[in-house]
Amino acid sequence: MRRILISLLFCGAALSLSAREARHVFETAYNALPEKAAVFRPGGDWFPYPSYSDHSSWRAFFTGIKTIVGRGQSFMGRDWSANPTALKHREALAELVLAELAEGKGQFIPEITKALETLVSLGYLPTPGSRPDTPPEQRIIALHEAAYGAEVALALFFFQEQLPRALCDGVYELLRANIFDPYLNPANDRRPEMNWMAIHFDPNGEGYLNNWCSYCTVHVLTAFLLAERDSGRLLQAVAKSCKTMDAYMDYAGLDGSCEEGPGYWNMAGAKVYEYARLMCDASDGKIDLLSDPQIRRMGEWRIHVDAGEGWVVNFSDGSARGLNYAEVLYRYGLDCGSRELVDYAILNFINNDFTAFRNAPYRGGSEGERIYRALESLRYNAQLYEDREKALDAAGGDYYKLWKNGFARLSSHWYPDNQQAFLRAGKKFLAAKGGHNRESHNHNDVGSFVLFDESMPVIIDPGLNHETYGKSNKYVVWSARSEWHNLPVINGMQQAPGRSYRAVDATADPEAGTFSADIAQAYPKEAACRSWRRSYALSATAAVVEDHFELERRIAPDTLHFVLWKEPFLPGEKCDHKKVKDGEVMIFCRNFDGSKSKWMRLRFPETLTVVKEEKPITDRAQKSCWGESLWRLRFASRPDAPLKGNYRFEIVK
Repeated sequence: MRRILISLLFCGAALSLSAREARHVFETAYNALPEKAAVFRPGGDWFPYPSYSDHSSWRAFFTGIKTIVGRGQSFMGRDWSANPTALKHREALAELVLAELAEGKGQFIPEITKALETLVSLGYLPTPGSRPDTPPEQRIIALHEAAYGAEVALALFFFQEQLPRALCDGVYELLRANIFDPYLNPANDRRPEMNWMAIHFDPNGEGYLNNWCSYCTVHVLTAFLLAERDSGRLLQAVAKSCKTMDAYMDYAGLDGSCEEGPGYWNMAGAKVYEYARLMCDASDGKIDLLSDPQIRRMGEWRIHVDAGEGWVVNFSDGSARGLNYAEVLYRYGLDCGSRELVDYAILNFINNDFTAFRNAPYRGGSEGERIYRALESLRYNAQLYEDREKALDAAGGDYYKLWKNGFARLSSHWYPDNQQAFLRAGKKFLAAKGGHNRESHNHNDVGSFVLFDESMPVIIDPGLNHETYGKSNKYVVWSARSEWHNLPVINGMQQAPGRSYRAVDATADPEAGTFSADIAQAYPKEAACRSWRRSYALSATAAVVEDHFELERRIAPDTLHFVLWKEPFLPGEKCDHKKVKDGEVMIFCRNFDGSKSKWMRLRFPETLTVVKEEKPITDRAQKSCWGESLWRLRFASRPDAPLKGNYRFEIVK
């Protein structure tokens, strides 16, 4: 009875949250300020860092100064006018700024000056895809422009006393023409290229919002707060940014889940937190939404997609590896009051050999705004080192015990807004999703799942493939199609793209380890499917996948797919010197570096026949996870299978 009540509770939550009522948290807080111009002042005197001339404070602030200076020196003597759209120039500017702040001897000022002079002479922010012949009134702000603008504004802010006055004026005009004016231009509010501002976003329409909202907004606001000279324009920008962030938070959902997956969380949920941090600092704490429950949950969601040992759930255009943002997660948890996030971040600072903590990186990564993220991470370093030592002391000085106990505390979670279930039992982790096929960065994967055992991939999602980027019809690419996910092909039909192709009646009980949804609506009408309820159940000993279906008519055999990392062994084949039994498939599992492995057994219905297929991989992102190829199991029914029935698969050791 208790489990029934829990299930009903989560069903009710799904229904109530699907409306996603507007909260207007930032706009409400901003509008409540009585003297806005006195709070948000031009000049950036609120910025919580020393002035450049305070060299002793900077030397105490930075760690690893020699390394940082060395990085800066590697970018000296550049030809800034050569291939100006190269992203390396933006990285170089950031490294030079950080190196000069760390050393404080003026070594890098001439190179920073050359970089800014080149940008001023160009008259635009050169980024991949930018067009120098675009008139100023037609310029737009996209991902790279926003990030570049923030870096330029930070360079101007720190070194304005060391740069020629004429150059400072030129940099301001560069920002005005490429960031400030395009952002405040009302005509851009309806331009498709800048729909990330979400000023006229219709939450009931076919469109969607994604990480562009938070990513671009944080960078643009940073530039305004540090470099805009006009008070009225600064206030317009702050007010507009509040509208964008509120629209994005309303779209994302109150439960904190990210429909784009963890591959984009760093530019989505993490940027919502950084926006809240920026607004709190710039308003001297008068707009403090860091403890807002939705923002906190956006951070904690990132914990629950962790499969261990560097693996994460990679639905959609996501990578299954390489997503450790421990320094961001630490300050996120500290600011938002989440002990869960703080503890998780500390676990991710433990070295792979479990003998020590690694140092926090001083840079923010390749996503842009390296300077701000580097400084923010350094600002929290002293507290981080103290908290890490306390955590280690509590574990008796045993790094492995600290990591193992911490990871064991991860629990099952159900996110009804985006119909994501993360189920844990013993050493097993199963993640399943419902949702719809118009999600940002989506693949046609309604109802699919992935499975890990002891942090080893068992059933996988191909994930990120750069061939899908920028395509109006990316579903011609194999890895975006439902037949290369862990799903059925119904009457010869795959799932179709679009918001109307979705799961219905999705329910989950995290405590019981179950998730189910009717996915029939994710397929076109030609599939002639009345219902197809896909269910998952996870225990410490088994993962069970079950389908209950009813068709209007039989057009083709039922075909069910499971995607694997390594080659499986079918009934009758030799596996580990033994013949595989009828009704079973042997799946080889291993961790990323191959230091541990195991065999898993997939039991399938006797009414189905199975074949295996190898898929060569050509995309570099997928190769970094899976190597040269993937494998697929294809289970098929008889051509005259009943219109109504069920299939049950069981995955055990």
